[in-house]
Amino acid sequence: MKKRVTFLLSLIPFIQIGKTLFTGTTIAFTSSAIVLANSVKVQADDRATFFYDRGIYDLRRGRIEKGIENLTEAILINPQYIEAYYNRGIAKHYELNDFEGAIKDYKKALEINPNYKNAYEQIGIAKYQQHDFAGAISYFKKTAEFDQTDRKLYFNIGIISRKIGDMKGSINAFNKAITIYPSYTNAYYNRGLSYVEIKDYKKAILDFKKMIEIDPKDEDGYVALGGAKIDSGLFDEAIIDLTKLIEINPRNSFAYYNRAKAKEGIKDYSGAINDYTKALEINPKYQNAYVDRGNIKSDRGNYSGAINDLNKALEINPKFAGAYSNRAMIKFILEDNKGAINDLNKAIEVDPNYADAFNNRAVIKQELKDYSGAIKDYSKAIKINPNKANSYYGRGEAKYLKGKLKGACSDWQKSISLGFDKKEQNRIIDFNDICS
Repeated sequence: MKKRVTFLLSLIPFIQIGKTLFTGTTIAFTSSAIVLANSVKVQADDRATFFYDRGIYDLRRGRIEKGIENLTEAILINPQYIEAYYNRGIAKHYELNDFEGAIKDYKKALEINPNYKNAYEQIGIAKYQQHDFAGAISYFKKTAEFDQTDRKLYFNIGIISRKIGDMKGSINAFNKAITIYPSYTNAYYNRGLSYVEIKDYKKAILDFKKMIEIDPKDEDGYVALGGAKIDSGLFDEAIIDLTKLIEINPRNSFAYYNRAKAKEGIKDYSGAINDYTKALEINPKYQNAYVDRGNIKSDRGNYSGAINDLNKALEINPKFAGAYSNRAMIKFILEDNKGAINDLNKAIEVDPNYADAFNNRAVIKQELKDYSGAIKDYSKAIKINPNKANSYYGRGEAKYLKGKLKGACSDWQKSISLGFDKKEQNRIIDFNDICS
């Protein structure tokens, strides 16, 4: 039986994210006139302001614990001191990373004044940092009720909506941000990324072109434009755009990386290797460039060079599951089955939901006539990705070789229904004869 290898040909999206994807609030502690004279006699109502101002004074000078202590004293004297709650929350939030403590203070400020816009926004930011994305969106939308001209709020809603898979909500939010500020390049950039997610490359390309129109030297715009054109199959156009970026900045490693992907698209493998190499000269820690250069070397029969590149990627990132999987399949080709299994075990240890790693381990187990083990791994790959056609076909083969004809035919039929092309894969077993 011919060895079947599932390489992870592209380990990251073509588009490299260079711009800030989340816009927070510039921190500025609010203060009334700071009173420094400790000898001043203060009335009961003024004592809270005295401790508040001392607290702000301490915070501005980096004395965080002391500042929080003075703000707490102000609150004890005046439990309705909204600015004291808010600024204590700011200190906990940004200086101590005490998100829960900060949220409690922000909410206390909102109990005192339900229209305190800044507190809603800060809760939204804290929720985002806690990965409570639904909660973050809720508070940002509440903030927007008070100010529908704040493009930053809509931008943040767009970012978080995309993170939770709501592309429609993401695009709508970026639309609002752009309506408020038509030259908002970061919003065009991220709306373009959302279009890429839904494979609407034409609209993504228009957004990235708009970025460059606004700022002809926007490097992220060129990288993204080239990436979207690669995804669209417009390899020659992508090469032109990325070459233009290299003229603007010859030290942009993303430009060389994406141009390498475009050259792969036109089968200029030598040119692609040269560009990956250039990207690595600029950024020796560019792990994906090592992996993708290794893939080309492997495809061209340079297995030792491919393994060297994958070893380098794993030195940079020992938890790079894709690199372990790719190295495993090269070892399999070289008949180092034990080394291949060990690498796939490591890939699965790093990423227990890595369907390709389970599929590839099943291929090797099947080659070693461990059909039960192969069936188990194919089944795991299918559980992770129920639309994985080649895993159904492989499991069918393993079942057939184990004498389970009925189960084999069922899996083969399922693989065909999912679009598996047995002729393209050059399979040995002809299930049409067996299952007819």
